[in-house]
Amino acid sequence: MTHNATTGQPGKSDTTTQQDYCKTPVGKWVMVVKDYVKQLEYGEVVIRIHGGKVVQVHKTEKIQF
Repeated sequence: MTHNATTGQPGKSDTTTQQDYCKTPVGKWVMVVKDYVKQLEYGEVVIRIHGGKVVQVHKTEKIQF
């Protein structure tokens, strides 16, 4: 099954490559997101976009008892 990177829906793949997604070269921000997701048990990872480019990634960790 293919995955449409623009809509996030399964189905026909679009022509967007990883390199042009959000007009931001794939690199450090992708690695940061993956690392943050692996580290969190509860929380959120936020990707901030400005002018069509990824400009910030941050995480908020929540501790549940």
